[in-house]
Amino acid sequence: LTNRLGWVDETYMRNERGKVHEYLEGIIPSGLRRSFHVDAVMHGRLICHAKNPACSECVLCDMCPRANSEQKKGTR
Repeated sequence: LTNRLGWVDETYMRNERGKVHEYLEGIIPSGLRRSFHVDAVMHGRLICHAKNPACSECVLCDMCPRANSEQKKGTR
């Protein structure tokens, strides 16, 4: 999800998996980390599937590069 939204670079994700957690801890306030984690996992399971995301149902589609590219193509 963080990769798809462009919050973390794909190359960084591939090479530094453990560092992504540290990076997100640095930008998400401590009081919101648990709820962010749970919400991100649920969003991935219900909406933002790896192979076939439901972009038309996504509340984050306005900030998502993939959703925007799919909308321009008229496929989602």
